[in-house]
Amino acid sequence: MKKLVFISILLAFVVIILGAYTRLTDAGLGCPDWPGCYGRLAVPQQAEHIEHAAKAFPERPLVPHKAWNEMIHRYFAGSLGLLVVGLAVVAFRRKQQRLLAAAAVLLIVFQATLGMLTVTLNLMPLVVMGHLLGGFAMLALLFSWWLLQRRPLQATQQAAPWLWGGLAVLLLQIALGGWTSANYSAIACQGLPLCHEPWTENYRLDA
Repeated sequence: MKKLVFISILLAFVVIILGAYTRLTDAGLGCPDWPGCYGRLAVPQQAEHIEHAAKAFPERPLVPHKAWNEMIHRYFAGSLGLLVVGLAVVAFRRKQQRLLAAAAVLLIVFQATLGMLTVTLNLMPLVVMGHLLGGFAMLALLFSWWLLQRRPLQATQQAAPWLWGGLAVLLLQIALGGWTSANYSAIACQGLPLCHEPWTENYRLDA
């Protein structure tokens, strides 16, 4: 059980990385439908399949490398979903961490829904940011599950306030970063820490 949870943590991390790579390569709509790609379970490669894709989605021409980036992300995310459901089944049978198991299944369903909405709503910033936060939430939940199997709850209670405080700050920073990226504002300011003009240009004191 511990090994499966640890594998799920690694897989969740890979899914987050692949999601970021998909975003950075502008492949979020590499496949304009969901969960398949142009009506298929894999990226169309044969001539007749490509022709059918062009007719079905004339507004979204097939770009193979973007489509593959998107589908590889979906394959890994789907594998994570199946693994989480399998872990939940084992947890309920053994009557161990059933609350965490149920939360993980609900979160993975929520993530799948956001993944669908990301495509169907054409990368709406709020949905994209929520999908990102959901991915990190899944990673944190699985890591908590793993820790609870290694150590009893009493052993970690003393550090809980600091952990929750650090987690809140981290989630806020991730949310701000996701919102900036989803709105294509990453290079809106060309300087660091200032934005274009010095502070003194905007806040001059009267003589």
